[in-house]
Amino acid sequence: MSLHRFLSGQRMKDELVETAERLMTCGMVLLALTIGCTLLLILRIVIPGPLAETLATGVMLWFGIRWYALPLRLRRRVGRRSRIDSA
Repeated sequence: MSLHRFLSGQRMKDELVETAERLMTCGMVLLALTIGCTLLLILRIVIPGPLAETLATGVMLWFGIRWYALPLRLRRRVGRRSRIDSA
C-alpha cells in the first residue's frame, strides 16, 4: 500500500507490480514457515516421537503444493494455451 501511495503517478506500474509480487511471495514463505514451526512446536509437546515431525513436514508439503506448485502449473497451462491460440 505504501509503495502505491509513494509511486502514484510516476509511471512505474511494471516495477510496482514486480516488487509487489516479490513482497507477496516473501510474505507467503514466511507465513508458511511460521505456521509449520508453530505446528511442530505444538505437536512435539502433544505427540512424542517422530510423528510430530512427519505431520509438520506433511503440512509444509501441502503449503508448497497449494501455494506454489499448483499456481505454477496453471500458469504454464495458460501459457501453452495462449501460444496455441495465437498460432
